[in-house]
Amino acid sequence: MGGGLGATSLYNQEMNIEDFKNHLDQLKNNSELKYTIGDSVSITSIEKIEQKLKVIFPKQVKVFYSNYNGLLTKNPSLELYKIEELELKEKLIIFGKFNNLNEVAFDTNTLNSANQWNIINVKNKYCITLTMASFWSNKIPVWLKSKREIWDAEIY
Repeated sequence: MGGGLGATSLYNQEMNIEDFKNHLDQLKNNSELKYTIGDSVSITSIEKIEQKLKVIFPKQVKVFYSNYNGLLTKNPSLELYKIEELELKEKLIIFGKFNNLNEVAFDTNTLNSANQWNIINVKNKYCITLTMASFWSNKIPVWLKSKREIWDAEIY
């Protein structure tokens, strides 16, 4: 299903997006994690969503969705919404939820120093990370492996 694989081969090499699913598989084999991941989305479909939302997704957001359209995990709980489910509300695109209640969003107010949208906790506006690549390669694995609440500042 889905397209975009040919169009994303450069993205795959540049961002190591294929490591994301490999890491999920490793976690699944070593824990009680269960997951379902969506098929890739074509570049044309991504462009249609951009037009609908009146935004231009940063490159790394396009990379993620051109490889995986959504994610649902159990033990622990995480949901990344399918691209067609995204909505723009007050300059935020809510794209996921940790632990069934902690929503995360792209803050579309401005591009940050990495030329990306900050990824924030919707409730308290805590900046989780500056890039989508950091989100998929670091933040999600930390939550799935250690259940550390990455959506909030750590207190030491």
